[in-house]
Amino acid sequence: MNEPVKTNTKIEYGFNWRTGTTGTALEALKVLLDRRDTATGGHSLRVVRYTEAIAAELRIQGQELEDLSLGALLHDIGKIAIPDSILLKPGSLNRDEWVIMKTHPRLGADMISMVESLQPAIPIVLHHHEWYNGSGYPAGLIGDEIPLGARIFAIADAFDAMTSVRPYSGAMDVQSAIKELKAGSGTQFCPVCLQAFLNLEDKNLPIIYDECRKEAEPTQFYGLPNYFNL
Repeated sequence: MNEPVKTNTKIEYGFNWRTGTTGTALEALKVLLDRRDTATGGHSLRVVRYTEAIAAELRIQGQELEDLSLGALLHDIGKIAIPDSILLKPGSLNRDEWVIMKTHPRLGADMISMVESLQPAIPIVLHHHEWYNGSGYPAGLIGDEIPLGARIFAIADAFDAMTSVRPYSGAMDVQSAIKELKAGSGTQFCPVCLQAFLNLEDKNLPIIYDECRKEAEPTQFYGLPNYFNL
């Protein structure tokens, strides 16, 4: 018989936000996403940690912080419903493929709306691709119309995307990524949330950044090699 899933403390921390039946549902959703989109190895739980650090700078705590963390963890859960030919395509998506890809926030929100205790994640899942200037999707929200959690998460998501190796791009160094984030202040990113992130540069950002990479250890998932998102 195959051995049970081996996880480290960071994974267990992520799954222990919700317990019982809901915890099982959360774990199942997370595993499904990781198995579908392995190219972003480590992304989901890295952005949780960046999101939490930004939130701490903004003095967000308690249940609101837990809800932000849950939303960050499940932000791309709608990609489960995106065809492999699009999700795993190594090159650029064409116009029709982008139309399909852009459905994943609504698909994800619809999916988790069926589990009551996962519903606090909906604002991030649904609105994490909105831009501060209104040019994002799916609703084209502007400024403070975008839920605070989604504004915070957008910065964490962009930073991790830029500093990670992807099928279509190499990884930037931290300073180059920060420069790109600054260039997007007021257009893609909320200036207040971005400043909270920039405050981390002289605090614990280097520590979080290094830990995220050191802790991305291979695990065995029912006998099959896999990488959990850290």
